[in-house]
Amino acid sequence: MGSTLLVVGLFASFIPPFIWGLPLFAIGVMMMFGGAVQGTATAAKAAVAVGKEVSKARATPGQTGAGAPDTSLSPADLAKWNSLVELDPDIARAAEQARAYGSRYEMMLAEKYLPLMDKAYLQAALDKVVATVKADKAKA
Repeated sequence: MGSTLLVVGLFASFIPPFIWGLPLFAIGVMMMFGGAVQGTATAAKAAVAVGKEVSKARATPGQTGAGAPDTSLSPADLAKWNSLVELDPDIARAAEQARAYGSRYEMMLAEKYLPLMDKAYLQAALDKVVATVKADKAKA
């Protein structure tokens, strides 16, 4: 519509009375500019939505959807935890015990253990996770 008014206004400015051409031309320019701005805003909103989805996917590498563990661990911390579980038998046993209640609770154990990185606190962290499991079951 804006481009039509632009062309009509351009031609109308050369046909007497000359007063119609300039306003039609100006309205056409404004409509085209407004359409471009609106299209850009819509594209920007779509780009932000896609960026959020990509961030979610990166937060839990290899797992998406309903089966993904509920975690606030960074990808680096998650990789560190997976390595510890693979290499350290004590941590693997504790992780297996927590995982028996659900992957969410294993991630809770990781969140409690990783800042300390001291096996002296591993059992206390596991006990805290088990207490949380019992409290969650009592609520349900």
